[in-house]
Amino acid sequence: METNDKNTLLKERAKRLAQKAFLPEEIKDARAIVLFSLNNEYYAIDVQQIEAIQPFRGATQIPGVSPVVAGVINVSGVIYTVLDLKQIFQLEANARSGQYVIVIVHDKLKVCLLIDRVIDYRIISEKEIQTNLVGIKGKQKGYIQGLLKDSTILLDVQNILSAQQSLFNQSK
Repeated sequence: METNDKNTLLKERAKRLAQKAFLPEEIKDARAIVLFSLNNEYYAIDVQQIEAIQPFRGATQIPGVSPVVAGVINVSGVIYTVLDLKQIFQLEANARSGQYVIVIVHDKLKVCLLIDRVIDYRIISEKEIQTNLVGIKGKQKGYIQGLLKDSTILLDVQNILSAQQSLFNQSK
């Protein structure tokens, strides 16, 4: 293959990859999600809420803030607050904690969610989400949109960030 052909092929491939994920026409109520783990439990977030996912290389600690805030990081010249989902869900931290961050921009908030690892990308139907959350109590129930058939917990990022809003509104 000639150099021009390779460059054309690579440009076309890059253009396709840069496009937003499409949802199949036959699934009218489809939703793209990213699955990830916290301790050996599986969670998911709607792809439309995610700006990026990247390896976590540590954060600058902020003295005197809630343990929910793991610190701040610089992502492409922008400072993001890192929220530890294990603290929010009261899960035990382990040696492999916090391998990746999910970068989210929501209502002018620039936040990263600390996770253990990314598992998969999947397209699901709204019919696959069980919204009857019997047995789940407390504030965590408000952080959950539903459960998938494989017991993956679909998170409501908007509610999680709204509940943590006081962390961002503190004046010094």
